[in-house]
Amino acid sequence: MGSCRATLFQKRHFAAEIIVTCPRWYLRFSLSLRDVEELMAERGLAVDHTTIWRWTDLRPGGAAPLARAAQAERIDLAYG
Repeated sequence: MGSCRATLFQKRHFAAEIIVTCPRWYLRFSLSLRDVEELMAERGLAVDHTTIWRWTDLRPGGAAPLARAAQAERIDLAYG
């Protein structure tokens, strides 16, 4: 893990892999936060959906709005 990434996840309750995986699933597969929460529960991790939302905004610049806008644009192009 790089030094920048190590300081980003310093003093967090969950492992860095979990903090990276949840937002990745949320953004990549167009899942709801509660869907990701349920997927983590199936894997034995109790993660609240608001925690996943905070992790998504933890990325530099807040990746969620940009990713959702790009996804909406792809849908518009496909059906419009």
